[in-house]
Amino acid sequence: MTGGGEIHRPVLREEVVRLLSDVPGPILVDGTVGLGGHAEALLEADDAARLVGIDRDEAALALAAERLARFGERVHLVHGDSRDLASHLRSAGIERADGILLDLGVSSLQLDDPERGFSFRTDGPLDMRMDRSVGRPASAWLASAAQDEIVEVLRRYGEERYAGRIARRIVEEREKSPVETTGGLRRIVHGAVPQSYFDGKIDPATRTFQAIRIAVNDELEGVRLGLEAAFDALSIGGILVVISFHSLEDRLVKAFFREKAAACVCPPGLPECLCGKQVEAEILTRKPIVPGPEEVAGNPRARSAKLRAAKKIAQVGPKSDISCAVRKTERADRCKPRTIRQTLEHRHRVSPSRTSARWQANQCPKRLRARQPSRDPSHCHRTAQPQLSQQLRPRAARRLASTGGSRVGTIPAPCRFRLSTSTKCERSAGDARLQRLNLQLLLRPPPRLETALQGRQRKLQWRCSRQQQ
Repeated sequence: MTGGGEIHRPVLREEVVRLLSDVPGPILVDGTVGLGGHAEALLEADDAARLVGIDRDEAALALAAERLARFGERVHLVHGDSRDLASHLRSAGIERADGILLDLGVSSLQLDDPERGFSFRTDGPLDMRMDRSVGRPASAWLASAAQDEIVEVLRRYGEERYAGRIARRIVEEREKSPVETTGGLRRIVHGAVPQSYFDGKIDPATRTFQAIRIAVNDELEGVRLGLEAAFDALSIGGILVVISFHSLEDRLVKAFFREKAAACVCPPGLPECLCGKQVEAEILTRKPIVPGPEEVAGNPRARSAKLRAAKKIAQVGPKSDISCAVRKTERADRCKPRTIRQTLEHRHRVSPSRTSARWQANQCPKRLRARQPSRDPSHCHRTAQPQLSQQLRPRAARRLASTGGSRVGTIPAPCRFRLSTSTKCERSAGDARLQRLNLQLLLRPPPRLETALQGRQRKLQWRCSRQQQ
């Protein structure tokens, strides 16, 4: 829905028409019709096509009605949300759609109107609601939100690295006077970030405005529900085309298409598939389609657009209890906080020097003391108490000794101890180095680092055996 200038230019117009020209029937749906640019192109490409246009913005629907009036009864416009797509189709007397387009983001009409509060280019009231008949404006949200809530919104939805500074400055300024204009919020952000932040390609306030807009309109939840509703409303062979304008939306679309195209969603490690999932979709875009240089030059707002498409190949009925349970387990596993092993692997990829033997020996016991979710002791490889040296890591040794071997299962699963017998050496220095290496191996570091540590351990064992002889 993004375009520039007085005449609305839809993003990736030719690509959308090409993908939706192979649908099995004439029923098309534009779940975010906006100013009607894509809808007009689809109706012009096929004289037999019928289109249902849905949008949350009444002002945009009025302009779309004028633009599409020449198509007469072939167009049916509805004021609503794409997450309620099934009910909107029923109101139009349609059971299934053959092609659906979701053009996410903010329309040109909303961006260019200062009264809507989406853009900081011109000063105006801080509203940001796509549907002004529901919800509360952004100014009201900023006036009542706690500082921690503002920080979370800026980090999660805007990926703003100076979220703490900006939130603290917003709270300080709203105590003096309410933040009610886009210009006022922009000045607050500019005053909170360092001068080096102004050297980037975008304005420092861009991510803050994006995050607050997403929070006010609950956009990401709307994207999730809209994708589910659109896919369920498709007929067999129907095509779903989605255009997103920032990484958070694109990740949701990519994950949704992959889930529908997957043959199994069971957690890894099961001996056989229990979910019974069927392949529901075929992904038509291996990589997202992006605008070309000519289109970006004529319409700069299209530079961040990404188009993904999938074809529905099967209609899956109600899911079984096993399938639902497996899906919930997988979803819970995916949402768990990063474990110690995942943290080590991440840091090994980002900064290999931080995953050195000395660093891990110093850091891992601290993490073990911090997190102790309950685990089944039967998961451990052995139940004997490890023999650890008191010389290098006395606190870690006391920690493990206090478990008595019976509570080893309380250690997080990715850091589960194997409790292998340590090779003892008569010399205390050699014994201390071996024990430190054993501790690192028991904490299961990244695979490449584990291989290197095992090699060092074997070398030390050989040296100790030679010294004993």
